[in-house]
Amino acid sequence: MCAILIRQNQSTQSDNITKLADKLPISIWCELDGKVFWANENHLSLWKQSGKDQFTIDAFNLHAPIVLNGPSVGATLSIPTQPDARDYEICLFEYEGREFYFALTADSVQNARIERQRFVENISESFANSPTGIAVFDQQHGLSMFNPALTKLLDIPPSWLASSPSIEDFLSKLRYHGAMPEPRDFNKWRTEFISDLNDPDFQYQDDWNMPNGSIYNVSAYPNSNGAVTFYFEDISGRVLVEREYRSHLDNLYNAFDALDCAVIMFERSGEMAFANQEFDKLWGKEFSRSVVVPDIIAVSRFWSEQCMPSPTFGDLRDFVFQLDDKETWTADLTLKTGEALEATFTPLINGQTFCVFQRKAYGAQPPVFETHEKSIAKA
Repeated sequence: MCAILIRQNQSTQSDNITKLADKLPISIWCELDGKVFWANENHLSLWKQSGKDQFTIDAFNLHAPIVLNGPSVGATLSIPTQPDARDYEICLFEYEGREFYFALTADSVQNARIERQRFVENISESFANSPTGIAVFDQQHGLSMFNPALTKLLDIPPSWLASSPSIEDFLSKLRYHGAMPEPRDFNKWRTEFISDLNDPDFQYQDDWNMPNGSIYNVSAYPNSNGAVTFYFEDISGRVLVEREYRSHLDNLYNAFDALDCAVIMFERSGEMAFANQEFDKLWGKEFSRSVVVPDIIAVSRFWSEQCMPSPTFGDLRDFVFQLDDKETWTADLTLKTGEALEATFTPLINGQTFCVFQRKAYGAQPPVFETHEKSIAKA
């Protein structure tokens, strides 16, 4: 076969292209004077199965004339080794002054179409069932697609949305229906917003507080082709939970601040999660208001500077980073001022470590000892 002979005199670049073409599941070949000048492995295999001296485009039964750089044309091919004729899609393209044929089995084309259809159906189903309202505007900024959630969230009739309103009309409709917060100067805001949408790098995202008490997270993203997509997500429930959580947390912290003992809490990562006011008073430093959140390493070093030597702080550092088998334990500490402290370290379920420091009723120089010395002196 002449195609095999042609391969022997290829340059390195051509050889690389040939190796790539040989891996493709389609038949590719080039003809010269009615004969195959070059072919990939797939076409050579078909050629061998045909048993013909030449295996050109004439071997295929074309359903329509094939046009250079035009659309693909349907064709059938009968080969003795195959019981039935196979359907193909064939196209012709020019490359470096030569014309190359590409023949793809209709089975592959059909499978690709089926997969594409399935993909479109999946996307359409997700689009329709998404709880997030979606509005897609085309290159001319006319509304081309929207999902049911959009009409539900914004309370805008589907018939009006189906009329392909412009972004300008869409925003005006939102304002009229009370489906957006009122800007100080709506016309100016709308003009600037639409102008910004012409920048493909522009991204808009904001939380809109609705008159009915709902909160929508609204975002808009221009696409490279000029289209714009809006997303409307109802985050009212999430915001409510977050607010309740922050409220409970604030109440908890206020309760800690009311305690007469010093409290500090560390995250599993070692960062300080909270310190109450009594803790700041005890150690003479406002840990609770630090701009840079301290960690157990920095805090334990500070403790070491304020206390008599003790292995407690090294043990506590290991305890904070320990992942399992943690139990509450206590330790006695003595400040360099002579004041005695009792510390309790408790592991929490979420991996945090809860530390409590309490002043003892006696110090390094108990009052009883001082009284005894005075009695001896009097004697």
